Amino acid sequence: MLKNYFKIAIRNLLKNKVYSSINIFGLAVSMSVCLLIILFVFDQRSFDQFHEQKDDLYRVIMDYTPSSESSGTWYATSPAELASILEQDYSGIQKATHVRASFGGEAKYSDETILRIDGLYAQPDFLELFDFDLIEGNRETALLNPGSLILKESAAKKFFGSEEPLGKTLTVLGDREYTVTGIINDDVRSHFKFEALASMSSIQPEESATGWTQHISYSYTYVLLSDGTEKADIESQIPAVIQGNFRETDHSSIAGLELQPLTQINLGQVLSNEIGTVIPGVVIWFLGAFVLIIILIASFNYITLTISRSVKRGKEVGVRKVLGAERTSVVKQFITESLLTTFIALIGAFLMLKLLVPEFNSLYIISQSGTQIETNVETNLSILIVFLGFSILMGFLAGIYPSLYLSKFKPASVLKGISDTGKASSGLLRKTVIVFQFSFTIIFIISAIFLYRQFEFMANTNYGFDDEHIVNVALQDVPYERFRQVISVSPSVKEVAGSSKIPALGSVSGMWVSSDSIPDRIRANSFQVDEHYLDVMNIPLAVGRNFNPQFGSDRFNSVILNKNAVKDLNLGSSEQAVGASLTVEETNYQVIGVTENFISSSPLQNNDPAIFLNNPDHFYYAIVKTNPGSTGSFLPFLKEQWYNLGSQYSIQYQIFDDQLQANPIVSVFSDFIKILSLITFFTILISCLGLLGMAMNSTENRTKEIALRKVLGASVRNVTLLLTKEYAVLIFIAIAIGGLSAFFLNNIWIKNISNSIDMDPAVFVIGFAGTIFIALCTVSWQAIRAAIVNPVESLRSE
Repeated sequence: MLKNYFKIAIRNLLKNKVYSSINIFGLAVSMSVCLLIILFVFDQRSFDQFHEQKDDLYRVIMDYTPSSESSGTWYATSPAELASILEQDYSGIQKATHVRASFGGEAKYSDETILRIDGLYAQPDFLELFDFDLIEGNRETALLNPGSLILKESAAKKFFGSEEPLGKTLTVLGDREYTVTGIINDDVRSHFKFEALASMSSIQPEESATGWTQHISYSYTYVLLSDGTEKADIESQIPAVIQGNFRETDHSSIAGLELQPLTQINLGQVLSNEIGTVIPGVVIWFLGAFVLIIILIASFNYITLTISRSVKRGKEVGVRKVLGAERTSVVKQFITESLLTTFIALIGAFLMLKLLVPEFNSLYIISQSGTQIETNVETNLSILIVFLGFSILMGFLAGIYPSLYLSKFKPASVLKGISDTGKASSGLLRKTVIVFQFSFTIIFIISAIFLYRQFEFMANTNYGFDDEHIVNVALQDVPYERFRQVISVSPSVKEVAGSSKIPALGSVSGMWVSSDSIPDRIRANSFQVDEHYLDVMNIPLAVGRNFNPQFGSDRFNSVILNKNAVKDLNLGSSEQAVGASLTVEETNYQVIGVTENFISSSPLQNNDPAIFLNNPDHFYYAIVKTNPGSTGSFLPFLKEQWYNLGSQYSIQYQIFDDQLQANPIVSVFSDFIKILSLITFFTILISCLGLLGMAMNSTENRTKEIALRKVLGASVRNVTLLLTKEYAVLIFIAIAIGGLSAFFLNNIWIKNISNSIDMDPAVFVIGFAGTIFIALCTVSWQAIRAAIVNPVESLRSE
């Protein structure tokens, strides 16, 4: 019987080529996106699976409120001494180790080229807990002594080429000499991101300051539970750990500690201070929601097209039942057809997947995490089995309702021609599906337009300062005044300023500021600058004066605010703010000037308060303003003078305009636009295919009616309007639902961004007009085809 089911299923697919093609293509498109997400989940779940004790390994995460924040956040980091406390004083923990993510910088081998190396400090027992493949060296002693260094194979080749690396010495600039004591195999999938592991004992004594908040932003704790110990057993002891060791100090406090399974770090909860770029599980929910919508749209297409053709299949069912077929056999026949359709669609989806994977890998968040999904999935048997299982599941889900619906027809009624199955063509299900599909189409179109406009707005936003003809140079070990003196002699240089931070790149320092006019202190973005900074950046002073090196007090108790800070501190007008007294991090200051507002932290925010102080000890960057058209000629001079300045580091500089264009926030928005645009395209495509199929079926069922209307004098225009009127009503209902949904959804993120576009009604008009045009073109094309058919031919065929 199974062979017979497949034979009949193939015949029906070939007999109805157009409808079969619509179903197969729609399912293939939706399945290709879903297969991509399956591959992505497979890739992420493969992380940290190579550790033999992975089921008993956990990372300790904390709910922490630093002194710089007013509320707690979950962090991947924890106090540096937590590992030793847990191992020594609490039962159930077999081993605990501490990892510190602050090793690295520029390094050199002998007098060769300086290269950058990044890695972790680790304790000797790190290699006891984690089964990294140490292909050279001794696991027990490789991290035991100060100055010990384990390199990954790629890092060893980078520094030593074909030379034997073991025993060689690397000098990390600004740190010390390290001896290579081991080599680790690169070919592992781990959430640890490092080129090198340095022994924890290499840290200088002065860097091992006391106090549990010291190094808390880059220290990680991992524990190995004893046999028979459950996660809950350890977490029940957490309150005592916190109470006994980590009491609140300087407004910093720990509200909770939890154990996070090692294999659930990737695709886990969102945490601050991750050890590398880890993709949180919310990304899967985000992508999965879009995929589910596409799958539902494609599945509903299959269901409605199958049921819409129930008039033609009804007699087949009737004959089968008259000849003795039971309802279960009819269900099996239609399920077989559905499974065959999805299996063919799986082949098409597999081909589309080859095109989607490279684009997916190019997304900013994916590339930053180190994830690179392979396209040669046909060599992975487990993935192929999952793909096949997914197609079977989708075929069953798509075919179960139509098979149950069609199998319930009564043979006597169907064969007499008095069945009411034709009502399915214009039934509630078909109308609901059209409204559902095009509602989502409208939401995606409008959202994609809003995101693109926000992306363009950020890319061309007025930052409130000049970003052209500026080169930002990291001073490293070069004194600012000496750099300024040497560089200023270039005819290409207009001015040089010193600063602690570069604005608008998403990374800022903050200070607590309070005034007598507000009950609580505020957090302001702080910039340590000299008297040239405002002129170089062209940040205009609204009132007051700039820093003046002739006034010694400017260095110790004078500040400049922007207008947002004046407002948040409730100092009145800008004029009234000048001369006001403030407390900045427990020190008294006086306001000497107020600048216009500018974007200090992120291109998404233009309402942040900012404060300028004058402290040369914190000048980490030199801001070089070049004359227009002179940047290109200035850079060779900069490189030449850098080496004359005697720095042990290689020069690090960036053109400010390029930095702003490469802002990670802008890149993430670009990712959203790519994803949403692809989803929008697929949604429109699948919805139009379904609408076309239903329109074709509707015109087929009304062939005789159309012919009689034309014989009685109806024009092509009359017939076309008749056939499109019903669909036009449904599209307008979808516009109402989709438009309201798009308004509320987009209003949420726009309201939470201060530097955002407006809710422009023109976007909705464009979305509505585009949807109407696409839908009516799809229906009208089929309606016109039916209207221009010679009525004589239609009546003769009847």
